Amino acid sequence: MKTHLIIGMILALSGFCSTSCLSQSTNVFSAGHVIVPASHIYIHGISTWKLEQWKLEESDVSAVEASIYALFANPDKRIKGLLEDNPKRAPFPLSDYYMQYASVIIKGGKKLIIGKGFHKLKKNPKLVLQSSSQLVICGGGSYYFTVVYDVADKRILELEYNAGF
Repeated sequence: MKTHLIIGMILALSGFCSTSCLSQSTNVFSAGHVIVPASHIYIHGISTWKLEQWKLEESDVSAVEASIYALFANPDKRIKGLLEDNPKRAPFPLSDYYMQYASVIIKGGKKLIIGKGFHKLKKNPKLVLQSSSQLVICGGGSYYFTVVYDVADKRILELEYNAGF
């Protein structure tokens, strides 16, 4: 619980959110998460079992979730999908989603973190929060999103609801 308050204070002091984020600091993080191997990423029609990866740490996940929280608080063009109809806010707070994360290394050695959010009203956490689960990048409407995070630049490249990769 202290970690949530510290991250909330860091975000507020960094200008990522207003002081109201301190009173809602538990919303900085997802409802729960799991780290899955890159070989468990499923993109329709694309073989991902040969993707390179590195050991994803909890600190990496915290950085991604703090970035998602900040992006939800101040949406911009990196959010795609459903927000075209309502660009002022995300449909649900991050704390309403269970998350899966995988690390991948793409051409040129660039490290990315791929994440998939599942709304807690639509998915049983026992199905999502297992390291043997597949991280499926596709569909789902406002209840599901996919995020791509650049580790070196410490920023979200894209967050897409109802992703159709």
